[in-house]
Amino acid sequence: MPDRPHILFSVSKDQSARIWNFKTDVLVAVFGGDGGHRDEILGLDIHMNGDRMITCSMDNSIKIWNLADPKLTEALAASEKFWAAPMGKPFKSVYIHYPVFSTSAVHKNYVDCVRYVGDLVLSKSTENVLTLWKPGDPGKTFGV
Repeated sequence: MPDRPHILFSVSKDQSARIWNFKTDVLVAVFGGDGGHRDEILGLDIHMNGDRMITCSMDNSIKIWNLADPKLTEALAASEKFWAAPMGKPFKSVYIHYPVFSTSAVHKNYVDCVRYVGDLVLSKSTENVLTLWKPGDPGKTFGV
């Protein structure tokens, strides 16, 4: 987030993506669970509007997560004011279990890179297939 350089996004072998606030040492949010990835997450990107995040995984899927969710925006705001020592209790991280979009129809193997290109998605699989496509219609590619 350009306006908050102390906010870090990470992906993990544990099948989750996370948002951290390094200014206050807080785990803000965890993306995963019931509707999440089923194998290691290899990459993520944030849309230029900052309202969504896209992740890719060894489970061959690509998922889009809503960063404008009110629970998440409230947690981000709360993380800015949280100080563990004076509060005497842990920060209540937000858990988001379901993406707003998910597909495994774009690639036949691990998806190891994903990037937003405007409102389109550029994704790459480990079989070196690069595909430019529109979320909501992963069958419609644009000849990359």
